[in-house]
Amino acid sequence: MDEYSTFAVHFQALCHAFREPVDSNALKQYYNAFKDLTNAQVQLLFDWAIQNLETSFPKIATLKRYAASQDWYRGDGAASPIDPIIVVVCPECGGSFAVKRTELSRHAQEGLSFACVNSKYWHCPTVFSARTILENETP
Repeated sequence: MDEYSTFAVHFQALCHAFREPVDSNALKQYYNAFKDLTNAQVQLLFDWAIQNLETSFPKIATLKRYAASQDWYRGDGAASPIDPIIVVVCPECGGSFAVKRTELSRHAQEGLSFACVNSKYWHCPTVFSARTILENETP
């Protein structure tokens, strides 16, 4: 994407659709996350979010996962492949978090587990094994 102001217009439409105020810090974060996409790709990405997401304002990880699934990230042949992001959704409360596949693999080897993102404030009891998440994730 060439211009910050063009991105800001798309971001404002996304915020409006989810009835969220436009926050300059969030705008900068989302711009930095998606500045490598073309103007058309950003428009398609945000349109997809507006049409398909029914919950709260879309997180960067959710949007990146969709953009990656559309193969929108360009790279030169010498660059390393993008580390896929795995989004885990709690079956108990619907809370979600994202983790890079390489990081998840490392955690699985170490035998680590994750508490649900809603465990602290909403007291969700769900615990995720990194190994189980990795085994259930299809490459």
